[in-house]
Amino acid sequence: MIRSTVTTGFVLGALLWPASRIAPNHQKYKIDMKVESVIDLSGVGQGEQKNNQTLTGFIVVTLADTAGGRTMHIVLDSLHIDGPGAAMMGSVIDSAKGISYHAFVDPNGKISGLKASRGNLAAESFEVVLATFYPRTRPSMKKGEAWTDTLDTSASNSQRSTKTRTVTNYSAAGGESFGGVQANKIVAAFSSAISGTVETPAGPAELEGTANGSGNYYLSPDGRYLGGNNTTAGNQTIKIAMAPAPIPVKTSIAVTVTTTP
Repeated sequence: MIRSTVTTGFVLGALLWPASRIAPNHQKYKIDMKVESVIDLSGVGQGEQKNNQTLTGFIVVTLADTAGGRTMHIVLDSLHIDGPGAAMMGSVIDSAKGISYHAFVDPNGKISGLKASRGNLAAESFEVVLATFYPRTRPSMKKGEAWTDTLDTSASNSQRSTKTRTVTNYSAAGGESFGGVQANKIVAAFSSAISGTVETPAGPAELEGTANGSGNYYLSPDGRYLGGNNTTAGNQTIKIAMAPAPIPVKTSIAVTVTTTP
């Protein structure tokens, strides 16, 4: 349960795309996530617990014009997980295939109303990425231009209820080749704070923490999102009634997004 919370808690950082410039689109993306965590259980006599997981998912994103913005339809085409517990989650991973998400994207790239067709523990790690897939940005950007965005997200299900606030500083870095294609590069630096509650085998627990990260994102000259990457380092504490002191958790998360045929 703690590992699941670590994986989903700080998958932050935006995948930039000025939606107001983009025609209706149908694109497949590959999302790679590498999650490393260190849970300090010395307070309960168990020492440090280190966990590494790699998640690879393929999604298909379809945008369509509608009043005031665009509808967004996402299908999780496949999901693969390597790391502790992956073998035990075989049936859960298999059932994640075909999960769809619906949302609305306004002209500034803000996504709202993201909703999954069904719940799945393995697929939930991607939901924070999808909720911030098109963060608020500007219809056009010039080299050297900078702007700041504040984004509030929440996650609520039978196992946890959390809220996250992320403040991101963006800047347009100009042209650069990405994947053999000339692209406009955007750099980002962000900080975030998370708080909420989670259910564990030992009972309800309180979760709070902070994270900092940075990323590089690439747009085609006509505004299509080509891919990008970001890294996040986080520090959290989990308070459980049975533990004499809060349990520290350190996380390192790397996300890479690329387009696929």
